[in-house]
Amino acid sequence: MKITTLIIAALFIRLQGTAQVTQDSINKLQAEINKSQQEINKRQREVNALQKSLGVDTGVRDESENLIKNILDDLTEMKIISNRDVVAFSISADEMRVNNKKQPDAVLEKFRTKYHIGKNYSIVHAKSAGSTSTSITK
Repeated sequence: MKITTLIIAALFIRLQGTAQVTQDSINKLQAEINKSQQEINKRQREVNALQKSLGVDTGVRDESENLIKNILDDLTEMKIISNRDVVAFSISADEMRVNNKKQPDAVLEKFRTKYHIGKNYSIVHAKSAGSTSTSITK
């Protein structure tokens, strides 16, 4: 019985040592990963600053332009507008206006559902005489 206890104790001690070595290795690798991530973050900040100084759009403009284009496509298809170059619309959770005319609740509901417009989210767009203004609030 004593020999079995000694063998089990020896195995337990050996496993603890192995576990400690493994944990030390994991900690070392995690430290290397953290250091690499810090370097990546630093480089990303440099890239962001360079893009900003060059006036490079980081994708937000493309996203909002696509959203407005899709809404204009829907308004044209539904024959709510006929001229995409002179148009103003606003969409919120409570109301939709196109060229200052309030749209029926059914139209509002279609746009609210399709474009996931909820409380505190609104889209306002106006275009005329070569001037365009868009505001998207989420």
